[in-house]
Amino acid sequence: MVFKNKMTFKNKCVVFTGSLQSMLGKNAIEKVNAAGGIVKNYVSRETDYLVITPRQLDMFEEERKSKK
Repeated sequence: MVFKNKMTFKNKCVVFTGSLQSMLGKNAIEKVNAAGGIVKNYVSRETDYLVITPRQLDMFEEERKSKK
């Protein structure tokens, strides 16, 4: 997960789903928090960004249903 120099997540809610490939989840959480964001472990109306990992993409195929 690479953030551009002045990227901010100030008061934005971010949810990660699945296992990240490029870094540990705790490192991604730290980066979002450092950029002013709030990380939650569930999707809600307040979710601004949903980060979907490659293994989770199959949940969005037409014949499958996902609550996310």
